[in-house]
Amino acid sequence: MAAIIDEILGIEAFIKSVVPGAVVEKQTVPLQPTPGLFVVRFLMESRTDETAYHYRIERDYQVIYYSANPQAAFPVMDALSNAIYDAQRIVATGSRLNALNYSQPLRTDTDKAATTNAGYATLGILRITSRQSRTQQSYPLIQNVNSRFN
Repeated sequence: MAAIIDEILGIEAFIKSVVPGAVVEKQTVPLQPTPGLFVVRFLMESRTDETAYHYRIERDYQVIYYSANPQAAFPVMDALSNAIYDAQRIVATGSRLNALNYSQPLRTDTDKAATTNAGYATLGILRITSRQSRTQQSYPLIQNVNSRFN
């Protein structure tokens, strides 16, 4: 099973493989983000029984991409979304990449009159699935097997 921090590091590596030179922050949104920045944050986890031998873990991560204008975000987020469907897994953790759903870019500055430092943030939700084996009770090994013929 992959720990949350391992999955975040795996997502970072995946983003950097799709968008060379990308800067990725983990868990913390900077006060003044710059265009081209990704932020990956853990949102929630749910666990579901599947069999008596394992259970499924689904985790949602928020992927935020900052751009100078809304049009710059679409090719990057599309490339990332398409790569997720192509790769299907984070190799380092073995977790399955389900989908990246994202919204329209939103203006990040609060002062609508200020246009010089205006930036945009595109919010995405990435769902990852992994399976975990349950701890199984162990039994002593059979030491001897004898056969008896009548």
